[in-house]
Amino acid sequence: MILFWIGQGIGFVGVIISFIIFQQKNKNKMILYKLLSDIIWALHYGFIGAYSGMAVALVNIPREVVYYCQNKNKNNSPISLVVFGIINVVFAIITWKNVFSLFPTFASISAMFAFWLNNVKATKKISLVVSVLMLTYDIFNSSYMGILNEIITLISIIVALTVLLRNKKEISEAEKEKENE
Repeated sequence: MILFWIGQGIGFVGVIISFIIFQQKNKNKMILYKLLSDIIWALHYGFIGAYSGMAVALVNIPREVVYYCQNKNKNNSPISLVVFGIINVVFAIITWKNVFSLFPTFASISAMFAFWLNNVKATKKISLVVSVLMLTYDIFNSSYMGILNEIITLISIIVALTVLLRNKKEISEAEKEKENE
């Protein structure tokens, strides 16, 4: 039982880092914070005995490194999508417990695609689906910090998207005013 509570404490650190991810405007910074987040969440899920979540987070660590390098070199090869997708499916089979153990895999594959895109806004939108999948998984695995994380992440993404939309609207209105002059 003590490992469970240590895991929840580690998860608290994950909550803080995960919040920071979606406040980033730069894709490389988002990926670096996601990498750090994956390390923390792998530890969290391992300590609470949620091995599907742990396996996916462990797969995500090298994935984020590949994405970071691809993004820096402006080389977004779809090969990484296929390779990490297959690895995620293999780990889903190995860690199968119940239908909810598939949720981290679905979330990871969705996140993989989201971070592969060259569109921060699309990444944030797809991450809404990822967050709902992980929230469901966390509820069924008593990951209290995971539940808190997903609620905060959902709020964070919604705030970030709202700011993007508001800024886009303001820019559009400013352009219209220039045209009318």
